[in-house]
Amino acid sequence: MRTGLTTSVILHTVALAFGLFTLSSPPAMPASDVESVAVDIVPMEAIAQTLQGDKKAVMHDKPAPTPTKRPDIVPDAQKVGENSVDTDKPIT
Repeated sequence: MRTGLTTSVILHTVALAFGLFTLSSPPAMPASDVESVAVDIVPMEAIAQTLQGDKKAVMHDKPAPTPTKRPDIVPDAQKVGENSVDTDKPIT
């Protein structure tokens, strides 16, 4: 058991040393110039005015939502098959 443990420790040490010395760090990314983006600063008053809307707008009646239709209750199948209705034919 000692020989297996010793061999494992030595081989793992060799593998780690090999990786540390042969694998190098990647090259540094080149720094490129980035174009600036023009930004307009909007005052809070302009945002508040757009949210209020037009004071003289005409009120329109909102249509009522259509009620959802409940699906019909399907009775339990008596004969199991791949049809939409029960049949006496065996499954093929």
